[in-house]
Amino acid sequence: MIYQRNLYRATALVACVLIGMHQSAHAQDQKPTKKQDAPVLRIAFMAPLDNGEDFERIAQAAEIKYEKVRPLDLGGWHGWWLQEGAKGLSRSDIQSKPEFKSLAGGKVDVFVLSTLLSMPDDNERGKNTAEFLAGLVDVGIKNNPNFRVVWRLWLHADGKKQKDYFSLEGTRKRADPSNAKTIEKIVGEINKKHGKQVVLIVPAVFAEIQLVNMAAEGKFPGVTDVRELWIAYNMHGGVFLKVVAAYCNYAVIYGVSPEGLQPSFKGRYFSTKGSTVRHSLEDISAEQHAILQKIAWETVSKYSQPGISK
Repeated sequence: MIYQRNLYRATALVACVLIGMHQSAHAQDQKPTKKQDAPVLRIAFMAPLDNGEDFERIAQAAEIKYEKVRPLDLGGWHGWWLQEGAKGLSRSDIQSKPEFKSLAGGKVDVFVLSTLLSMPDDNERGKNTAEFLAGLVDVGIKNNPNFRVVWRLWLHADGKKQKDYFSLEGTRKRADPSNAKTIEKIVGEINKKHGKQVVLIVPAVFAEIQLVNMAAEGKFPGVTDVRELWIAYNMHGGVFLKVVAAYCNYAVIYGVSPEGLQPSFKGRYFSTKGSTVRHSLEDISAEQHAILQKIAWETVSKYSQPGISK
């Protein structure tokens, strides 16, 4: 029974993440995955940035079951590479820290990593990131040959904590595809080393900037000021940016469009550290979801850089 389960998991994972990610000429016509089409993946998200709650609601709408693994705490997007002249997490950390026990033990199929598009950059910090990620993959794949890292890139607005300062042009520059060159190089080298796609890029940042541009042009219903896409006094993404990124995660992990899904976000809200304000995802309309789903799928299916199979 254990052998059969592992054999199914291994073959299904390869089919889902490698073959399922292949975007044919008819990719835009794909239907949402149904539960009988998808393997039961063991998925871990990166804490504290993303605990996978939004992804979970989307998977439920698609009738997909997956096994939630305890989030891997990397200390945020800045905690695992060079900080203040000191290196971030090392390969020995991955092997010894309790948070990575499930990964090192081969009990994680997909690890969803989240960073800014501009992180890492092309300097010593980028070198340390490349070494860490390569070590992470080596440890994860040692006891699970089908282990994958799904690396989500997200947009950080050009703004200050005070809501009265926001630069749309500066935000657009931060989402320029050229800013992804270092990340794409790192991913390409790791995949080349292993002879397959071990690391997949989730180009959520490009979906997010498309949403920003729509809002700036008054074309996204319910948003009259583009700054509303971010949290007041904190330029981290608000509900719409969070959900379009979650749709991108879904599209990359399962290789299909989220279009047509009707996820329930009843009771789903979030707040930022030190704030009592709760931001609800429950009030996103069906029209808004349809737009976010379309943006996510168009972005993922057209992305052609290393890490996404075409």
